[in-house]
Amino acid sequence: PSQAELLPHWEQHIKNQGTVYRKAALVFAKVCDAAGTLDTVLGGKNETTNTYKPGDLIVHNPGGERYVMQSDNFSGRYDVAHPLEASEAVGEWAKVEGTPSVEALDKEGFKAHRPVGRIWAVTVTSSDIAQWFPSGQFMAAWGTPMAVEVDDMLCVPHPT
Repeated sequence: PSQAELLPHWEQHIKNQGTVYRKAALVFAKVCDAAGTLDTVLGGKNETTNTYKPGDLIVHNPGGERYVMQSDNFSGRYDVAHPLEASEAVGEWAKVEGTPSVEALDKEGFKAHRPVGRIWAVTVTSSDIAQWFPSGQFMAAWGTPMAVEVDDMLCVPHPT
């Protein structure tokens, strides 16, 4: 199934059954100055592949996951007006296995950003996989498959 086909059900389900979370972890991000392709790898598995264009952002989560976000989406979820220098982020950067050091990210041109806002989220169950994601994936909005596994979190932005 495609993300567009799944969204009407899942968005409502997440809002009705999901838990509201305040995003707390810093992310590192850098603005792309050229077009390219990025494989998002999580837990040693390729989760998806996405292309980016100048002005998009490559975002680096704790744990090593890197993914692409459009600028307007990023600015709605992270504080872009006050990026942190590497020295300011050291104490806040999550120490999760697979996470590179603040210094390594700084050398690559990444800046730390604090999250803003909240999200609704639900945990994917085995029955969700059987009913909605029988192939273990869906076609993401950017046109490549996105892996979905039991215990993954599906999220939508919360309005506050």
